[in-house]
Amino acid sequence: MPTPISYDRVLLARLVRRQRGLATHAQLRALGVSQGAIWNRARENGPWQRVLPRVYLLHSGVPDAFQRLLAAVLYAAGQRAAGAPLSGRSALLTGRAALHMAPGSTTRHEAARLAPVEVLIPDDRRVVDAGYVRVIRTRRWPARHLLVESMPITGAARAAADIAARWTGRPNGLRALLTATVQRDFCTAGDLVDELTAAGLDRSPTVARAAEELTAGVASSAEGKARAAIAKSPLPAPLWNPDLYTAAGEFIASPDAYWPAAGVALEVDSAAHHFLHPDRHPSRRQRLESHAIHVITTTPTTLNTTPAALITSLTRALTTGYRTGPPRGVRVETE
Repeated sequence: MPTPISYDRVLLARLVRRQRGLATHAQLRALGVSQGAIWNRARENGPWQRVLPRVYLLHSGVPDAFQRLLAAVLYAAGQRAAGAPLSGRSALLTGRAALHMAPGSTTRHEAARLAPVEVLIPDDRRVVDAGYVRVIRTRRWPARHLLVESMPITGAARAAADIAARWTGRPNGLRALLTATVQRDFCTAGDLVDELTAAGLDRSPTVARAAEELTAGVASSAEGKARAAIAKSPLPAPLWNPDLYTAAGEFIASPDAYWPAAGVALEVDSAAHHFLHPDRHPSRRQRLESHAIHVITTTPTTLNTTPAALITSLTRALTTGYRTGPPRGVRVETE
């Protein structure tokens, strides 16, 4: 005889709407659904179906791409998180799946074919891989996460870094993936480099080369914005990327911009640059300053948000520089 079914149907209906037809074993039990009722309804050809261990789709039919990913998060969140499995505290979608689901992505449909689907969980959890789900433990839990239709996912930078940390394919493939993550505006190059550094990947030649390619794009874009900001200001035009030498012919540096009559140089800084060359930037600034050149630094963020701040700093430096005159013993060469 079938097991009698007695539970709060109103609350179950709300759960089904909130979780796209999915529920965990712990959630069903909390609503009053008996163990026997779960077994009965999830039997072969029954009205419910088991998608993953202790995760059920409460209707027949094949789970769509979103349900498949949501089920992975519900499974990885575990039974202890029954009250709030989608809070982002117990499990986060990461890796390729998170990139497919990132805001602005046009490839969400491709998530249906992913195997495995990677889900991030805290290091002290004891959930294991199951079905198409690969569990990734971490001691570095993201400070922030995204919600895509109630599903918690890592930001794109973290998702890409999690892929890089476990990459076993061809180096060109990883570089293409990291570059595409930035080019598709899922995150900035600086954010991605920060994540790669935090993951301890700064010594990987493959990742370093990918970051170098990203850095080139950042530098090019940022320099273009610096050029535009200066062109719109009353400041005189500088020399761009000149080579500076001592009177004896010793190379000093090639600043991004230079006003020779005032001895003022502009450097566009970025997190990507520090990732690739942790010693080069400080030493370049030190070389310039050792020859009495006043160095003004800015960042891509400043150029995007407050370019007027750069113009103010340059105006002050140039006013002083034109009054004191150019540095002695510095020779300029341009292409």
